[in-house]
Amino acid sequence: MSIDKELKKVEKFIGSLKKTDVVELLWEKNGVKIGFKKDDDSVNNNSNAHVNKAQAVRGAEVSNSANAPELNDGNYMTVKSRMVGTFYLSPSPDSPVYVSAGDEVKSGGRICMIEAMKVMREITIDKDARIIKVLIENGHPVEYNQDMFLIEPLNKTK
Repeated sequence: MSIDKELKKVEKFIGSLKKTDVVELLWEKNGVKIGFKKDDDSVNNNSNAHVNKAQAVRGAEVSNSANAPELNDGNYMTVKSRMVGTFYLSPSPDSPVYVSAGDEVKSGGRICMIEAMKVMREITIDKDARIIKVLIENGHPVEYNQDMFLIEPLNKTK
């Protein structure tokens, strides 16, 4: 089949994906990889259909964020997702949550779980911190680099 015909098939496929709730997709066949991601403006925030990034990085990253909610203290930071998936505050529906607002967590402590392609990954924090706010609802999708927690680092250097 010619490249033009293949390209038209891909364009038709992407056009049909734009009409769905799928936000991101990576497709591979016979060594050919095709990636698709909707622009932030076109994504419906209530969408429950999300596809795992093939090259998602495991774990969570703590960073200063201009996207963090405005609060009185400028010492707050956010914990960002390093992968796409479904966010869970506990390992199972019957288990207690890992953390809640007000909890203090030691470096290496579990703070949530993210499910991606039926694989559950426990997420840990890389510094001692107090959880100020959980920014994602339990069972909701989380995107790569999305703020998940607002934290206040403990043992600050002065």
